[in-house]
Amino acid sequence: MVISPTWASWKSDAPFLPNAFYKTKSPSSLSALFKWIAADPITADDNALASYKQVELVILAVGLAFRGLWISQFPESYSDVPTYIINSPYPFSQYEQLSHAIHDLIAGYADT
Repeated sequence: MVISPTWASWKSDAPFLPNAFYKTKSPSSLSALFKWIAADPITADDNALASYKQVELVILAVGLAFRGLWISQFPESYSDVPTYIINSPYPFSQYEQLSHAIHDLIAGYADT
């Protein structure tokens, strides 16, 4: 079973995603998020939509990842951006790839 990224939490007060997100081999990286999404975290065991709490966690994780990718592309629009974000290894094309992964994830629920 693939688990959610540790940084996807409503309890965090950090202004940016952690350094681990920007390390491509980290279990908290963008590729780990893609693996979690590919494992279909919004579908419960009975092929129904997962709980509200689970779907909300997926939305939070994706939103934070989009924001993290955006900030790494346009750091001048933010204050005190850490160097690890400015030096992000992710090309901005990952933003589009993430949107495609989300589209694929929710496609089966379009009429729900």
